[in-house]
Amino acid sequence: MHKFFISQYISRLTKEDVKQFAIKNNIYLNDQELDIIYQNLKEHWETVLYGNPTPLFKQLKTKLSTESYQK
Repeated sequence: MHKFFISQYISRLTKEDVKQFAIKNNIYLNDQELDIIYQNLKEHWETVLYGNPTPLFKQLKTKLSTESYQK
């Protein structure tokens, strides 16, 4: 049942939500980084929660600035 609620939350998530969350956590993303993170959240949230996210994180490491990735 919790998977349903998470799925609904993710489906309503906007780029602005991601941006505001990042800012509240002192992470300042450029537009390209915001797009990358947003797309990955939308497409791969189940892998992050229930699978092996290591390959996804390795891929993100190459696409994000070092500062953004480390935070």
